Amino acid sequence: MRLTTLAALLLAGFSFCQPCLAATDADPACIAEIKAILQASVNSGPFRLVYKQENTPDGVDLVTQMEVVPPNTFHSVGMLDGKPTEMTVVNGKGFLKVGDTWTTLPPEKAAVMTAVFAPETIEPLLSPDVESAGCGTTTMAYGKPVLYYTVITSTVGPATMITMLVDPETRLPVEISNYPNDGGAPAGIFAINLYTYDPTITIKAPL
Repeated sequence: MRLTTLAALLLAGFSFCQPCLAATDADPACIAEIKAILQASVNSGPFRLVYKQENTPDGVDLVTQMEVVPPNTFHSVGMLDGKPTEMTVVNGKGFLKVGDTWTTLPPEKAAVMTAVFAPETIEPLLSPDVESAGCGTTTMAYGKPVLYYTVITSTVGPATMITMLVDPETRLPVEISNYPNDGGAPAGIFAINLYTYDPTITIKAPL
């Protein structure tokens, strides 16, 4: 897996839910509420994020764990070319660890990683079509009451179902997930993001 591919996966962890932000036939007030939650999910912090992909074509689940200090610092642990890999970006300077060795990323590679969190990268992803949206019903998850949001969006290809579980006090997401939507039923690769906000998180450059 190349670094650019890994960057795309990291970006997906934050932006796959962004189609729910477009102006559509869905209730504008609901769309605005979802938009505020999604923007807060990236801008608030620091936070931990576990990104998972399940039901992949090769049967191998993907898991990436991250700590994020907005706006441009993060640490991630995942797999690269079948090897455990760590990546750190601190104030735009990037580092990659494969095996036991840390290396400094070239500036252009570090820029690709940093772009994951840049507003100019996220913002263009906020405009695909939305077919329907549901806002703020209360349910139980992870042992506590949460607000439940749903969005069905259709751009190029099959419709996608997005669900969000949101802490009613902080208005920050606990979980965001998505999957191809086949007539209301899940189909294909299932992706899930689990959020934990922790103000004590700090990230230092490894070199």
